[in-house]
Amino acid sequence: MTDLALDIGGANIKAAWRNRSGLVTRNVPFALWAAPDELPGRLRSIIDHAAQPSRILLTMTAELCDCFETKRDGVCHVLSSVTDAARGCDMRVWSTEGRWYSHDTARDDTLKIAAANWHAAGTYLARRFEDMRAVWLDVGSTTTDIILLADGAVRVTGLTDTDRLASGELLYQGGSRTPLMAVAQRVPFGGRDSLVMAERFADMRDVAVLLGHTGELEEEIDTCDGRPLSRRCCAARVARTIGGDLDTMTEAHTIELAAAFARAAADRLHDAVDRVAQRFDAPPQTLLLSGSGTWLARMAIPAERSNLRVIDLADELGADASAAVCAVALLELAEAMVR
Repeated sequence: MTDLALDIGGANIKAAWRNRSGLVTRNVPFALWAAPDELPGRLRSIIDHAAQPSRILLTMTAELCDCFETKRDGVCHVLSSVTDAARGCDMRVWSTEGRWYSHDTARDDTLKIAAANWHAAGTYLARRFEDMRAVWLDVGSTTTDIILLADGAVRVTGLTDTDRLASGELLYQGGSRTPLMAVAQRVPFGGRDSLVMAERFADMRDVAVLLGHTGELEEEIDTCDGRPLSRRCCAARVARTIGGDLDTMTEAHTIELAAAFARAAADRLHDAVDRVAQRFDAPPQTLLLSGSGTWLARMAIPAERSNLRVIDLADELGADASAAVCAVALLELAEAMVR
């Protein structure tokens, strides 16, 4: 049986499968909220690329997109889209109960599979590192998961997005799509503090490019102003957050400003990790890092915990697999079920 694992989000579709050469992963950018009816076609392309799998393994966060009236509507739309695209493939959907649902069961109990991707990856990692008391920190493009792992299982206080936001195990801050106005209301610049304009002028992608954590993408125009993800355009967007532009600020000024936003984001992440980690009876031994925003996670590692073992899943699994860890986890969990 050939499995294709899909982690369908609102901004990206992560896919994983195995062929004769080994593990294959894909990250397909797709603004689902802007074109929900195009989802089956996007999925069809991925399925064709994976050479007609016999089974689909599914998890999602896309149900929260504001093109859907309710989460139930979003879950059902994703399920129907996968069914349309898969053309008769068997389907298994991961639930926050830690077990697989059939397509029909998933439709009957949508809230158990809504935003369950973190649970799949957490379960897989807890089993892989079962001898460790660990914090798994997954910084994606939009959100961050902060999950305690111990004795081969996830140790969480919330299962839904609402409960996880309240518990601090879900932080709506990522390394790419988070607007800078949501990162900080005030930043140091030029020897004084400046208020930040409450407008979506720039986001963390601009910061990542200016600080050299990600490369320029001249063809990428899904930015705050619709201009390319080039250093010059990133600098212009960042300058605008405090009322500046490239006539009044140099690129060095915008790099200084970007560093201030990065530090604010890292400090917020540090505080969030610290609050969650305090729920352990003893300090964690290990910090597992994954996601496209690992550069931000590394900035947030507390200096006072020099004895904390840090494992970057990009080193363990490969960079592409780390960025698609929820989809990779589905493959591993399905194989464990067969064994």
